[in-house]
Amino acid sequence: MKRAWVATLIVGLAIIGLCMYFYGYENTWRLWNIPVFKSPFLDIQLITGTAESLEKGFDPTIYNPYDPGHRIFNYPRIWYIFLNLGIGRRAAIPLAIASLVLFFITLAVFPKPRDKLSIVLLTLVTFSAALMLSYERANVDLVFFSSTVIALMLLEISAPASFLVMILSILFKIFPVFAIGMYLDKKKSKLPLYALGAIAFTALYFALTWQNMKHVFSTTQKGKDLSYGLNVALDYLEATMGITSPILSIIPYALAFVLLILAIYFGFKQRSQLVDIDLRHLRAFWAGAGIYVGTFLLGNSWDYRFMFTLLTVPALAEWIQQKGGGTIKIARMTVTVLLISCWYLVLQKWLGTTNSAYNVMFAIDEIANWMLCFGLTFLFIASLPQWLIDEIRNILIRTHGNDQETPLLHDDNLPREIRVVG
Repeated sequence: MKRAWVATLIVGLAIIGLCMYFYGYENTWRLWNIPVFKSPFLDIQLITGTAESLEKGFDPTIYNPYDPGHRIFNYPRIWYIFLNLGIGRRAAIPLAIASLVLFFITLAVFPKPRDKLSIVLLTLVTFSAALMLSYERANVDLVFFSSTVIALMLLEISAPASFLVMILSILFKIFPVFAIGMYLDKKKSKLPLYALGAIAFTALYFALTWQNMKHVFSTTQKGKDLSYGLNVALDYLEATMGITSPILSIIPYALAFVLLILAIYFGFKQRSQLVDIDLRHLRAFWAGAGIYVGTFLLGNSWDYRFMFTLLTVPALAEWIQQKGGGTIKIARMTVTVLLISCWYLVLQKWLGTTNSAYNVMFAIDEIANWMLCFGLTFLFIASLPQWLIDEIRNILIRTHGNDQETPLLHDDNLPREIRVVG
């Protein structure tokens, strides 16, 4: 199956290459309904253009004339180490190609698919519209997908080396901290201390660079489309219909709170017999689910970040093939909405270009994104190792006193003999 996955990946890339050769560069992207810009690899040009603006004496956080869209630079200050190396716009294509090559190499190496369904689902996500958007833009998150996979695989050899890669990723992009679930284990160990270390490091990093972080978050472009997150619908209503209201702005946060509480509650209460999957795939699921849910709660993330849901696919592919149980139904729902979200642009193209069709497809996509957040949160909790559940229960019991027990984690709800992952 491993060789079959690598062969499938090579064939898929070859088909795209042939389409570009015979059908044309822009026409190939339009097959996935990807909006194409005249400047290829637009997102990597933010880095190369910023480097050139910096070299010419401009402050790219205020004015960035050498970026094709004159976008101001909104990455952490540590990027200036790289920007001051003298790279310019001529380096855009080589850097884009290097990013794509690194991404596909790590994608080829990471999963160990067990059956054809795993390969089919991996292929559907890899060549979906959401990920094709990231390839067309050559978004820098391609590199951080690779660094996440490298940290995941290094964990099997050296936990400190894996932690170093994680810390470097956080320094440059912050959101990889949501992947700390990879430091859990089936058996009780000291690995979760690395997760706590990553959280502590991120908190210290924010404290020391607070003004820069405020600038990063305030100047990050937020899409009303081609995006997911709890604020996307509000941004869409404001941009397309001019609807604004202080009361409306509270609704997504309240909805997200209720959604997460329900997902966590039922994830604990309805833990069922999930198959004992490969540890790498289980850790990858915890990492990928953490990144999606974490970036969803940030408010607004571009669809190309769906690339991190690839980490969840091998585990999902095995879980949906089980029989019965509410947890398995949630897993199947999660896979369904994941595919809808990833193929949103193509579905929109099929539905039509009228305003009503556009609004309907946007609503479907938003519902799918929210359901995906619920499903991944639920499965994250439901797949946690039993030793960690026992630790959480003991902490809660001690917190409420020895004469009280916590209903959510009571042994009646979490029988010890149930065979969960770990």
